[in-house]
Amino acid sequence: MKNDFRVAIFIIVLGVLYLLGANMINQAGSSATVGPRAFPIGIGILMVLSGVWLAISTRNKQQAGLPQDELEVVDWRTFGMSAALLFFYAIAQPIIGFLIVTPLLVYGQIWIFGSRHYKRDIAVSILLPLLVYIAFNYALRIKLG
Repeated sequence: MKNDFRVAIFIIVLGVLYLLGANMINQAGSSATVGPRAFPIGIGILMVLSGVWLAISTRNKQQAGLPQDELEVVDWRTFGMSAALLFFYAIAQPIIGFLIVTPLLVYGQIWIFGSRHYKRDIAVSILLPLLVYIAFNYALRIKLG
């Protein structure tokens, strides 16, 4: 349970630091549009809330005398493949572009996590980034590249 508290504190601190960084974004939105700070601030708030939730949940388990949950073994192969794919994405996205590289990332992550429904996986890999692109570029007026 001590580890759960440590993770909760880490998530809260990370969320607060993320919120501080998000507040350093200088461009403000107008009354008609959402500014570029809105999404990062939302993520930071959710990070802090999830850390608080984990701390409260851990405290309640301790008070109820419940046994400590065993940690799952990390699948380092999956972790390494995901990390390599994200590294490739970070390098390739500014060069190749969001609409080309993001479907590759989504499909790669789907494949790494074990799905082998190829038609569905390809459809999701294409439609999800396309919907995100349309939402950001046209609804929010934030260019993704």
